[in-house]
Amino acid sequence: MEELNKTQIVLLTLLVSFVTSIATGITTVTLMDQAPPAVVQTLNRVVEKTIETVVQPASVVTKEVKVLVKEEDLVANAFDKNSASVVVINSLEKGESVFAGIGIVASSDGMIVTDKNNITMDGEYVIRTRDGVGWNASVSTTTDSGLALLKVIDVLKDDKKDDSDSKKIMDSVKGAVGIEESSKASLYPVSFSRNNTVKTGQTIISMGGEMGDEVLVGIVSKIFFTESSSVAETIYTNILLSKASSGGPLLNTDGEVVGMNIVSKGDQYAIPASYIKALLNLKVSTANTIDG
Repeated sequence: MEELNKTQIVLLTLLVSFVTSIATGITTVTLMDQAPPAVVQTLNRVVEKTIETVVQPASVVTKEVKVLVKEEDLVANAFDKNSASVVVINSLEKGESVFAGIGIVASSDGMIVTDKNNITMDGEYVIRTRDGVGWNASVSTTTDSGLALLKVIDVLKDDKKDDSDSKKIMDSVKGAVGIEESSKASLYPVSFSRNNTVKTGQTIISMGGEMGDEVLVGIVSKIFFTESSSVAETIYTNILLSKASSGGPLLNTDGEVVGMNIVSKGDQYAIPASYIKALLNLKVSTANTIDG
């Protein structure tokens, strides 16, 4: 070392650093391969998002910012985005209000989509949103694919008409936190996936339960496609759902609806959002034809 000049010392230092980096990388990869699956899964469940482009007057500077987002934050945001759009459907039978299922607010003009097994064509229904407001609704149409559309008629003026357990729970929660009856009732439609692409293995989020406020996270386990097409026909997940979750939304991590959950006769799957959007477009075009 004493016989080396400054340049040779610098080169030797760089060589040692290079060799050390390679050794560290090999050791890390080896340890990752030997690590328990739970540890690897936790490390992998970090999403990098690239955001922000900075433009300066004199010159254009592109700045790449890496933001680490935990999966739990994505799930929480997806729930918040859709919690006001999942509704409880109560059936009015012989003067009594009975839980029928849950559904999704599909449009701002009052179209509610649900599992057709939750309703009957000649039934009377009350739709109740998260804020406790009740709406009278009637069945608009059902399809062979398993979908049903209900049309909201008006705000329920006589709330005594709906004495279901779901209403009682909502009323007690509102009273506990000091929420007053809203004088202006609104419906908040979900955002459907902009494209119809669903990938096997992607993370998905299910909302369900009798109040529509239960959240479960899993992956797309299998997809059946239409014949000679890449469009999804049926989506299967690894999430175990209860019957009360039938009619609830299946979301991606952006909080967009990619499908609607169906639980029927021991089977569970999701009808893709493309079918719901097609049904809504059909109803709109039919209404315009009649009105026109």
